[in-house]
Amino acid sequence: NPKEIHAFALLGLGDWSEQLNDHCPSTGLGMERVITELLVFGFDRDDLANLERLSDQRVLARLPKGGNHLAHNDKSNAIAYLRAWATLLEDEWAESQSLMSVAIDEVMAADTGYSPSTGFLD
Repeated sequence: NPKEIHAFALLGLGDWSEQLNDHCPSTGLGMERVITELLVFGFDRDDLANLERLSDQRVLARLPKGGNHLAHNDKSNAIAYLRAWATLLEDEWAESQSLMSVAIDEVMAADTGYSPSTGFLD
């Protein structure tokens, strides 16, 4: 909020334009707080570093031309990167669910003789 920005300004940590850039324009939260919230949510430091520069090679590989055309300070490029990252995360989650299902079927077969392919006990 404006009072927090003003209080921050009184600390003498850079000029006004720098201080305004250190706050999220949508929420008004200080960037340190935004970063903390992202870490709490589950991002790690590498995620944030890659997000800042749109540089995660796994994400870029999903974009046309390997993403080598992205400018990190272009809104449309950031949106394309985030969409590709979301798809990557969805695919990784789906794969983990598939692997979990296979593991459960193997445990059931070993413990009970249940056959997932037929649905019957062997």
